[in-house]
Amino acid sequence: MNAGILPMLLLCATVGLLLSFGSQRVAWLGFAGMVASGLILSLLTLPTEVLKPVFIGAWVSIIVTATVTYLPPRLPSRWAIPLAINAGAWVGALASLSGRKRDLLVVVPLSLIFVLGRWVVARGLGLGVKVVASWMIAIATLSIFVSMTPTPGYEPDHMQ
Repeated sequence: MNAGILPMLLLCATVGLLLSFGSQRVAWLGFAGMVASGLILSLLTLPTEVLKPVFIGAWVSIIVTATVTYLPPRLPSRWAIPLAINAGAWVGALASLSGRKRDLLVVVPLSLIFVLGRWVVARGLGLGVKVVASWMIAIATLSIFVSMTPTPGYEPDHMQ
């Protein structure tokens, strides 16, 4: 779960879900903030020792971002831009550490799902967006615990 493009995809999709509950202005500012912070962090050279903490930070960011979709309507708008910038930073750090900077061209546009999400929320079907956000929480939680559990196949055991 910590390899490849998946964590970046899920984080960008979760930001798109959150931005679905904001105004059009907030959604586009959040998207721009995410793109900017992701680009800046992807250009930095980060030490490989921070790879595991960055993955955990990205998964926690998914959980926090998805949880905010459950708050009363005004609060997601207030937190959308800072959370989008935060997510962009994690995506950029993941791209830098994994050597997947070009994948940003694929994953970042996924957060534009807020265009469809805003339409869904405006029709009174925001619960569907919240259900998808809860799936993101489940995936991220499982990924954190699987990556932290020392089991054969993930880390060498004493028999090897």
